[in-house]
Amino acid sequence: MTCLVLTPFVPFPPADGGRVRMYHLIRGLSAHRRVDILTLAEPTPESRAAVEGLRREVASWGAGGRVEAVEHSLNRAGAAWRAIVRGHSFYQTLYSSRAYQKALDTMLGATPYDVVQVEFAYMAQYRRSGRQAEPPRVLDEHNVEFRINATLAADRASGAGALRRLAYDLYARREFAHRRTEELEACRSADHVLTVSEPDHAVLGEAIPGLPVTVVPNGVDLAHFRAVPTAETDTGVVFVGKMDYRPNVRAAVWFCEEILPMIRRTRPECAVTIVGAHPTPAVRALERIPGVTVTGAVGDTRPYVSRAAVTVVPIRAGSGTRLKILEALALGRAVVSTTAGCEGIDVVDGEHLLIADEPGRFARQVDRLLGDVAERARLGAAGRRLVEAKYGWDAAVATVERVYRAVARTTATRPFSRDHRPGALAGVAP
Repeated sequence: MTCLVLTPFVPFPPADGGRVRMYHLIRGLSAHRRVDILTLAEPTPESRAAVEGLRREVASWGAGGRVEAVEHSLNRAGAAWRAIVRGHSFYQTLYSSRAYQKALDTMLGATPYDVVQVEFAYMAQYRRSGRQAEPPRVLDEHNVEFRINATLAADRASGAGALRRLAYDLYARREFAHRRTEELEACRSADHVLTVSEPDHAVLGEAIPGLPVTVVPNGVDLAHFRAVPTAETDTGVVFVGKMDYRPNVRAAVWFCEEILPMIRRTRPECAVTIVGAHPTPAVRALERIPGVTVTGAVGDTRPYVSRAAVTVVPIRAGSGTRLKILEALALGRAVVSTTAGCEGIDVVDGEHLLIADEPGRFARQVDRLLGDVAERARLGAAGRRLVEAKYGWDAAVATVERVYRAVARTTATRPFSRDHRPGALAGVAP
């Protein structure tokens, strides 16, 4: 079986959630089949270096493969204007490229792929041109994107002025309407859909009854993220995430402005480290608070998580699952999360981590762990056992392999039709 993977950005190095998932699934699948990658890539030295790094990685894997990159500038202001004019979502417009479409047609014409895997719903806009038959398509829903916009609309921006909150709300509501329509159409156009969690599965199943969906949980590299012993010298708290991702931005602001002051009533020395690439001005501004450090991009998050007494995940909006939790648990670290932050991960409050949704309770849980090294060690050990049992990447790859085999069997003899898909159900409203 040969596979073509369509990605909106270079899945290397595996430094954030989307890249981590794509990288590990592609690497695992490459052990048994050729996997080619067609990726959009920004015209920057960093992105070009990432493409070359990925090519070296792919060449070293079992069945090999090729990496084709189409350079595409992510002009956000231009995309926002075109999205309004064309009546599309911002993200579908942002990742729209005629050159990418041409490259896809060329690759599909040159190689008889057995399956095409589409990463993220907004990449489903790319289909083979004309009336030529396509290979079966598997859509990997890293998040149910319209859920993110719905929860962002409900979660007003903490600390922002009235005009900024209004802008956030208007953006989220507009994106929700367009992304829901586009995302459900992307699901209908696929032969099979992958989600990372049961809640996401349930949302799509309710919107499109009968949609063929399989849950493929996110995983963690258990050899790379080895458990680190808890120590009295561990201090402060850490929050890890891509810091231009709006749910992470809001979480960082909420924690530092509303929760941290409560913690410091009893622990005035408590320091906070915010680790992640592309911090927005709102995140950078948090450094005005004494004891708050914003690192920006780092080559390795493990030292930051390992030195901190507590990993916090104060997420209140989003979809999918948080790799930052799986990685912290794999390192054997104590975690305090909101319910939304640990959604889709099979954790139990008080057994693997602590859950709190209200600022005062969140502060109390962090304070409790800062003063109790034994409790941190107990939670860390239980968290490590959980990820070892359920969240290795090998299990996720095996599930995708089963999906590929099933899709190949069910689509082998079907006649060509743009609507001849298991997900293309008559009478289902978008």
